[in-house]
Amino acid sequence: MEIEQVAEMARAFAALPQSHRDFFDGLVADERAKDAKDKRIAKLRTMRDFQALDFILKDARRGMTIFDLDVHAVARGLVEAGFTREQPLAAPAFQDGVTYAKGDRVQVRGVVYECLNDGVTAFFHVFRGRDGRGVESTRITSPEWKVV
Repeated sequence: MEIEQVAEMARAFAALPQSHRDFFDGLVADERAKDAKDKRIAKLRTMRDFQALDFILKDARRGMTIFDLDVHAVARGLVEAGFTREQPLAAPAFQDGVTYAKGDRVQVRGVVYECLNDGVTAFFHVFRGRDGRGVESTRITSPEWKVV
């Protein structure tokens, strides 16, 4: 496109009513926002896991402390960075929300565990890094177990 054509388009734009100019300004703003989001995602995907997490947490901070986070922004940032949610690793005996009594025994992957107190199992869902490394096992919060 020649510079004269651009100048002619600029004059035509300037001659438009304000409502039309506002419409075109909105289109330009939308394109710039989309481009900025694409660049942000590309930047996140080139970072190492902890760098990406640090960037996401700083971006989601809404107050003076780490507790003042926009959790939706954190979740969105993790997805944009390429993190995936892993389902808990659970053998049939270790299902989420199952009640066990003291003395109950279960076998998981060839290891026998004895329940040390009454309780209900609960699992933490963990995020795994984009490279597939990370926490391999899920922690059982209750009851307590010992290997027999």
